[in-house]
Amino acid sequence: MIGPSFLPKELNRYIEKAKDSDKVLILKLIKHPNDFLDFFEVAAADPFWVNSYPFFIKRALTWLTRESIDDKLLEPFAKRAAAAIRKNFASLESYLPVNMYIRLKDFKIAVNTLLYSTISEPLKEGFFRCRENGLNVLVLDQWTYHEFSSVIDYARHGEIADLWKRGEEELFAILDMATSMSLDEVSVLAQQMMQKYVTKTSAIALLIKSHQKGWLVLKSRSMELINDQDLGVTLTAPFPERLAVRFAHFEQIALDTFCTLASVVTDIACSKEWIDVPAFTKVMLQCPYLYTLDLSHHTTFCPCFIDIPKELQVLNLSYCDWVQGEDLRKFSKICPELKSLHLSYNQQLISHDFAELEAFKELSKLHLDGCSQLRDEDLKIILKAVNLTSLNIAHCHRIGNPGFFDLAQSAPLLEHLDVSYTNLSDACLVAIGASCHHLSAINITKCQSLTEKGINAFHKVQKHILIKEET
Repeated sequence: MIGPSFLPKELNRYIEKAKDSDKVLILKLIKHPNDFLDFFEVAAADPFWVNSYPFFIKRALTWLTRESIDDKLLEPFAKRAAAAIRKNFASLESYLPVNMYIRLKDFKIAVNTLLYSTISEPLKEGFFRCRENGLNVLVLDQWTYHEFSSVIDYARHGEIADLWKRGEEELFAILDMATSMSLDEVSVLAQQMMQKYVTKTSAIALLIKSHQKGWLVLKSRSMELINDQDLGVTLTAPFPERLAVRFAHFEQIALDTFCTLASVVTDIACSKEWIDVPAFTKVMLQCPYLYTLDLSHHTTFCPCFIDIPKELQVLNLSYCDWVQGEDLRKFSKICPELKSLHLSYNQQLISHDFAELEAFKELSKLHLDGCSQLRDEDLKIILKAVNLTSLNIAHCHRIGNPGFFDLAQSAPLLEHLDVSYTNLSDACLVAIGASCHHLSAINITKCQSLTEKGINAFHKVQKHILIKEET
């Protein structure tokens, strides 16, 4: 018995022990699943070996299929096996077992569940339900064979050969089907083909639909075309589920564009040069899902701010040198559900201003980077006022050991901390590590007082934390 081409040397021992018996070979390999998968990937890629040892190939495919439907394969393992089958489908097809059927509106197809369950979680769950109920037919009669053919192609080959021939309406149908069945790879392929149908005229409508459906490729393309036009707004997606609008002005063209998108906008940023009271109020009232509002660089508190939705989660007041404690108190009443507040580079704030943070009952994330006036006593007041899970005090170089020790003792829920460009010492870093048990990330870039000894000691108490330390 010879091994398949390009078989790693460490797997040759299985060939030697098999003694010309592919039955012995399969029995020995399945006792070591990782070696089995490595061997299978190489064997599947060698058509000559596949045809020379059909018993092994049949048994291997049967074992993989059975273990998969019995939910005994880890997901990465199952996906690797399925990928190897798709890559070499032409030579493996005749050996692939059929273990279930899918009944469509007009046709019943025989399927190998391993191939289909590794591309769609809903399909996987459907197969499991069938098995538990003693059935071998999964009913998907909402689709015809023609509509489902793209899924068949992808399950078998990992691609859809004739997708480029499909028209706009058919691609939309494939996208809707892929979305409902969590066929993420099929969705991406269809979206890539759909991009050619996006025009400046259709971009806004398609942006709304793609945002609602989670079609990120089409969403990005639609935003590009909208941003290329002089509409007074710039669109971005800070996170896949979000849609941000930055106003360059409040002229009618910008307002008209926004009004069309308002139902899906989650983030708004306003230019620092102006606040148009009627327009701002109109924008706030039309945005039911507003999550973030960026008012950074604005020069004064405007009465129209009272129209900000009370459900707002994130407010950016960075570089607003007019902000004082009284203004923070006003915002706490306007936005009682606020969870994240940016006050970066507001160097006018002092202790009694920070005390007003206590009025934000839901606040847990605070950005004070660039507030170089911040001292130990200020930090103590802040920590008393807010139960923080995230704190950014980068460039706050006046904070010393007393402040950092207070941080360690008073912020047990802290998950993210940025202390870059500060005077954080070894002792304080270790104290933070020992007390902040929920900490998952810390930025210590350019903390000149830290030494390798301190960082190593921190690692001993926080072994799994992400440390950002740029040079």
